[in-house]
Amino acid sequence: MPRNKAPPTKRARVADPPPALDEASLQRAADDALVQTWSGRIASGEVTTFNASWTSSAIVNADVPNSYVIGQTESIDGLRLLALPRADVAVFQSLHRTIREKLHGSLTGWGGRDDISGRERGYGYLPGSELAARHRAASHSMKEYSGAQATADADANRAASVMLDVADLPSDFGGTLARLLEALRAALPAKFAPVLQPDQLVAAQPNVHGGLRFLPPHLDEPLHDGFGVIIVTVAVAGGGRILLQSRPFDAARRRDYCFEMAEGGAYVLSGDARNTCLHGVLADAGARESLNLRFGLHSAERGAPFSAWDEIEQHWPEAAAAADAPPAEAEE
Repeated sequence: MPRNKAPPTKRARVADPPPALDEASLQRAADDALVQTWSGRIASGEVTTFNASWTSSAIVNADVPNSYVIGQTESIDGLRLLALPRADVAVFQSLHRTIREKLHGSLTGWGGRDDISGRERGYGYLPGSELAARHRAASHSMKEYSGAQATADADANRAASVMLDVADLPSDFGGTLARLLEALRAALPAKFAPVLQPDQLVAAQPNVHGGLRFLPPHLDEPLHDGFGVIIVTVAVAGGGRILLQSRPFDAARRRDYCFEMAEGGAYVLSGDARNTCLHGVLADAGARESLNLRFGLHSAERGAPFSAWDEIEQHWPEAAAAADAPPAEAEE
């Protein structure tokens, strides 16, 4: 299983391809094939569908002011499902639109600057947060890139980022955020309380799927483009199934799961669900868009609170192998 996002889609190398096989057609054909594969695996039971107290009706009925419906699974620690009040969904939908409009078409490829799939993302950094300002000023790129590629990807991410003003925030954004944080504090272990504060919301990330239905399972790299100790993904348009691959690095314990996520719902990745699983999307037909809310930042130092090594890197074989390898001898 790949640890990270799939490599950026490359131009197909075929001899004298017919005109119909342009990049967009090839991408959609590949997307359709993956949709069929995963749909078949789900139908056969090879992928476990969570039997949680969670259905589309939970979202449809979550229209009581200030009320959140919390779903939970016993299979993966750190995963929570949320149905948001309709008024709060509207606030996050508005924030999603505002960030896209302010970026004026400067969204970057979901899988890095070389991703030509049509999936795009951007970042709206929250006003009044020192953490947000510091992170936006730093350089971050996909972990797969190095050298000039990493520099170019970091530049693309910076171009796809905007520091929001208070005037850019939707009406009652403060109240909406407070209700979300209250629900999360009640649903997550106490150790996450320092992260579940308004000034710990580093950025809101709009995701546009470009009409494609399959988003490959991947890990959000905490010290690169996938920052955030806790990641809340709100389905602002369209629905589908969220895919989770638990411990893909462990042949004896790896499992594939999925659960339904309708428009207006959200899911929370924390703990093992965030750190030791890959997550992806099998969307329903039609346009799907989502908004990632990224809370808190990991530390690069071992032993520090929410250390990227202690929480994430130590689980993945290539990281552990690199850490255990003897240092290279300097050339004379």
